[in-house]
Amino acid sequence: MIACLIASVTLDDLSTGDWRALLVWSSFPALVAFLASLYLIDETARYNMVSGDYSAAFRTLEKMYESNNGRPYLLSENEKQGLIQWAVHTTIDNQGESFSDSLKKLFRERRTRLTLTLWFNWFTTSLVYF
Repeated sequence: MIACLIASVTLDDLSTGDWRALLVWSSFPALVAFLASLYLIDETARYNMVSGDYSAAFRTLEKMYESNNGRPYLLSENEKQGLIQWAVHTTIDNQGESFSDSLKKLFRERRTRLTLTLWFNWFTTSLVYF
């Protein structure tokens, strides 16, 4: 509906009109969404854990639990220690890993079908969109 509204304002008919204004007005919702995401969306808990910001990761996990279940939940010390050990283990395992090694991980065990499906969906969506 937004696209139809923008097109009706900027284009006189299909052969004439201000295509530059159409481009500017069409990009405006994406700009608003991007700016809002900078302030409203938290960093993922996984990223925070691997980068070493454990307190932010714990806050994110507790916030996620509360938004999904409607009641607050505080992580116990055992859970926090387990998550820290996981983050350290993950960071050590991935150090020095080349691009080809990480690409090979996508095709191990049951991940092959999922990887190919996601690649196909991304490829076809990008071709249809652009």
